[in-house]
Amino acid sequence: MFNQDFFLRNMNEFLKALQDIVFYYKEDDFEQSNRILTSSYSFLGETENFFKEKDNETILAFLLGQKKSIEKVRLLGDLYIAHAKISKDKRSIFLNKALYFLKYYDFHSSVFSFELKDKIIHLEKELLKNQ
Repeated sequence: MFNQDFFLRNMNEFLKALQDIVFYYKEDDFEQSNRILTSSYSFLGETENFFKEKDNETILAFLLGQKKSIEKVRLLGDLYIAHAKISKDKRSIFLNKALYFLKYYDFHSSVFSFELKDKIIHLEKELLKNQ
C-alpha cells in the first residue's frame, strides 16, 4: 500500500513537471524547461539521451523490466509529447515515439480512456499533416 501511494504521488509530480516543461519554455526560461525535462526522463530510470537515441523496442524492453512498467510506458508517451512541444528540429521524432508508447499502453492497459483515444487520434493527425 505504501509503495502504491508513493508511486502515485511521484506520478502526480511527474505530470506536474510535464506542465512545467511547457510553461517555462513559453516563458523563455529554456534552462529551467530543459532541467525539468532531464529530471523527468531520469524518473523513468535512464538518461534523457537513452530515451532520445535508443529505438522504441529497446526502450520498451527496458521499461517492461521495471516495476509499474505499464504506467511508465504511459508517462513516457506523455513526456515525449511535452518534449515535442518544445523541440523544433526533432518534433516529428518525439511525436512518433509518443504515438508508439501511447498505443502500446492503450492496447495493454486494463484502463479505458477517451482522453487517451483522443490524444492518439490527435497525434496521428498531426503526424499526417507534417508528412
